[in-house]
Amino acid sequence: MVEYQGLYEGGDLLAGAYCYYFTYCDADDNESDIIAETGIIHVFMGTNGYPESVEGGIKDMNTHK
Repeated sequence: MVEYQGLYEGGDLLAGAYCYYFTYCDADDNESDIIAETGIIHVFMGTNGYPESVEGGIKDMNTHK
């Protein structure tokens, strides 16, 4: 199970829409087929828990997330 544990500042994720894919990997680095896919996740400018700080961002703008 994947569980949301909050937002961490200081990353290099660009503003936009993302879809994540999950696979299994064993100790020998053998990777399985895709086992799960998220829906579209929108990454925007702003701070977690403060809706008034949300901005859309423009192409290639770093969100620092």
